[in-house]
Amino acid sequence: MFPKITEWTPRENPLIGGARPPHSSAPGRGAFILQVPLHLIYIGQSISNLKDKHELLQYLEHLQNYRVFIYVIAIPIMAACIFCRIIKGEIPSFKLFESDKTLAFLDIGPLSKGHALVIPKFHGAKLTDIPDDHLAEILPVAKKLVTATGATDYNILQNNGRIAHQIVDHVHFHMIPKPNEKEGLGVGWPTQQPDMEELKKYFEEVKSKM
Repeated sequence: MFPKITEWTPRENPLIGGARPPHSSAPGRGAFILQVPLHLIYIGQSISNLKDKHELLQYLEHLQNYRVFIYVIAIPIMAACIFCRIIKGEIPSFKLFESDKTLAFLDIGPLSKGHALVIPKFHGAKLTDIPDDHLAEILPVAKKLVTATGATDYNILQNNGRIAHQIVDHVHFHMIPKPNEKEGLGVGWPTQQPDMEELKKYFEEVKSKM
């Protein structure tokens, strides 16, 4: 349920430039370190309900039983975005395409061979956060990826929000080859049976806003 406590060994941290050992005067215990992902500590971003906060407080109380050194580096959300860091070259990637506004690279946790990502360089969490001119190349580049990988069956996927399965808060499009039933994207499609009159009203409402 909680992050594992492990024995601490000196090692360089690239974000702070060197190892910083824990200090404790408590006798008879080894030194421990707990490395907690930033998004777990940044309560305003990820821990939004009382249950989570209560569990976090319980865990911090639990840590008092150990000689624990906790370090958390507070960095801006933009700097923490893994895709922004890939764009800047701070994190290596298998880059397939790059222009002034667009980047494409292989997914290192692929659902199938050839699974790639296409992203706008403009940082925005959801599709509606991205200016139209920064989206213009996305589908043409995805099309090039399909041709380059030789995929004949494939999915183009773009998620917005946690409930919609978005993990990284930077707009990205997946190109996922589907070579067989076992590999690639698996999709459930729980269709509904709407009332036609209600659907017509909804159609008129949405159309008026287009």
